[in-house]
Amino acid sequence: MVMKNTNWIVLLGVAGALLAMALSSWLSISLYKGFSYDPTRITGSHPTIEQLKKMSHLVSMRVSVGDVLTAEGHRYKGAWLIKGDALIAVDMSKAQVEIVDREKRLAIINLPAPQVIQPRVDHDRTKTWSVKSNSWTTIIVDGDPDKLRDDAMKMAQELVEYTVNKVDYLKEAQLRAEEVIKGFYKQFEWEIEIGWPTPSIATVGTTK
Repeated sequence: MVMKNTNWIVLLGVAGALLAMALSSWLSISLYKGFSYDPTRITGSHPTIEQLKKMSHLVSMRVSVGDVLTAEGHRYKGAWLIKGDALIAVDMSKAQVEIVDREKRLAIINLPAPQVIQPRVDHDRTKTWSVKSNSWTTIIVDGDPDKLRDDAMKMAQELVEYTVNKVDYLKEAQLRAEEVIKGFYKQFEWEIEIGWPTPSIATVGTTK
């Protein structure tokens, strides 16, 4: 009789454990179905000066150039095929933000004209075309072709900057800068119009 009672106790314990497991599973499913999860929706605040300043100088393009430089001095004259490049960037610290319509999420960002920065001479690809005496005699007095070349390489960086500082390059840099800024705020559901200074870019790039 004692053995039979023990078996019944074991069976009741197993049945109770199975019932508890089933009840726990039912409660978990019920609670899970009872909650609804909305998809995450990210909307940013309106454009601010602080956001734009973090971009510092927005580099919109790099331009590679090749040009011929001639120089004369130190009783010599020479010519070099100059290779180099420069960046065209917009100084975002000078940007101004005008909120047109908060409900429609429309803003105007006024930017300064793009500028050429970091002109660089690629000395590995720059080639000497010719260096020769410009003296009318065969005897060179105090001539220094190395000094002439040093002076020419200093002018070469200015030549690269001047060559890049052209209307076509600056216009393209404007378009690329607009694409970057509009794309940045598009993800926050803001429509951006870009304002550039007057006179137009057609009068820029004529320095030097």
